[in-house]
Amino acid sequence: MTASSRLRGHLGHIGALSVAIAIAVVAVAATVPVGAVDAPHPLQVLVVGNSVAGTLTRGSPLAAQLHGLAARSGIELQDRTILACGISTLPQVVLSSGPAPNSCGGTGHWQQQWPLDVAAVKPDVVVVGAGDHDVYDELATDGSLVPQGSDAWRAQYSADVAEMFQVLRATGATVVALTPGCYGENTLDPSEPPIPQRSDAERVRAVRAVWHDQASRRRGVSFLDLDAAICPGGTSDPVLRPDGVHFSQSGADRLAPALERALRAAVRSDRRSAAPRG
Repeated sequence: MTASSRLRGHLGHIGALSVAIAIAVVAVAATVPVGAVDAPHPLQVLVVGNSVAGTLTRGSPLAAQLHGLAARSGIELQDRTILACGISTLPQVVLSSGPAPNSCGGTGHWQQQWPLDVAAVKPDVVVVGAGDHDVYDELATDGSLVPQGSDAWRAQYSADVAEMFQVLRATGATVVALTPGCYGENTLDPSEPPIPQRSDAERVRAVRAVWHDQASRRRGVSFLDLDAAICPGGTSDPVLRPDGVHFSQSGADRLAPALERALRAAVRSDRRSAAPRG
């Protein structure tokens, strides 16, 4: 066999091998499920705060079928909210029925639980919401009254919210904070008398102002304004919150797309700001 014949045979063998490899690659690719390659990492979401935040992300009452943010594909949600949890660390809160122990912030409950939750979940983003226990007057350690919205209240509450943000940010998670823009009537039980403190717009604004201010002071912490959605025209939408406080299943479902967009945008912004500049 001449050298040129051997060369032609060698090239022919290489060509046949290339075709076989190409066919094999196509066959393998056809067996891989669509989206299995480079599938996006699920957004790890930790929800803390009062039960209001829990119902916003999961709906109320809880059901076997997921609702709200928990039902969104690409979301892995862990709910570590605490029922009737106020963020303030003062020992007593003055409810409509009278003074009562501040069994959450005043006993160190959230200060002990949420650092453990952040460390265990290692979330991409933490959603934290204020609840109605933050709108009441409080009593200091010596029993003196601390009116909600006063300078003394604002100084103490600002320090408590700042500590909370620091705890939630400890592992580098993005933090998205929210507060109800208003409270409404209980349409589930019209016989329930309205709670004056919830109906006082100044008290709600005082909580909102502290959260917004403290969030604006920290990288990676943002304040999410839901007022236009949940309080159109300044009045609570009973479809979203039938009892005037907690979100229904349909309410959580309706808000979930916008909430997810806001969380993802906050995470992207936080990561861009943390990236080294070339």
